[in-house]
Order: sequence, then C-alpha cells, then structure tokens
Amino acid sequence: MSGFGSNGLDTILKSRGIRNIALGGFSTEGCVFATLLSAYDLGYHVYAVKDAMASDQGQYADLTLRINYPKYSRVLDHKEFLQMVEGYKAGKNKVD
Repeated sequence: MSGFGSNGLDTILKSRGIRNIALGGFSTEGCVFATLLSAYDLGYHVYAVKDAMASDQGQYADLTLRINYPKYSRVLDHKEFLQMVEGYKAGKNKVD
C-alpha cells in the first residue's frame, strides 16, 4: 500500500539528496497514510498536503488526518506548502 513498497523509490530519493517528502493522493486513511509512515520510518521530513488528498471514507479519513497525521508529519494545505517552498527558494526560511 505504501508508495515505498517493493520498489527503489527510497534509493532514488536518497541518491539525489532528497530529505523532504510532500504527500497527497487517494485514500487518505490507507495508501497515503501507509506512504507517510514508510517515509517517516525511512527518515524523511514529511509534509501532508491535506487538500491534495481524497477518500471515500469521509469521517474516518478526516479523523485519521486530524489525529494520526500530525504525529508523523507536518499537515498543511497546498497554499501553505507553496508559500513554504517559495520562501525556501528565496532563502527567507528553512524547511522544518
């Protein structure tokens, strides 16, 4: 279920010096969360872009996003994420 499962994604990212992962996708409570946990376990800084996620599980997905995601990632919307990236590019802040 994880985007890191049975492939070379971790090796590719680390070989390129990538330490930060932004996540979105379908199945907020399933595949996206599994990928988040894998990324966290592998040592990445994880950014969960909440309005870039979807689910057919409604309240369960919302609950997972609100309670579990903040334990392992920084949860933000796409505007906050883009502001953070633009600020980093301009040297105004660092990614935390």
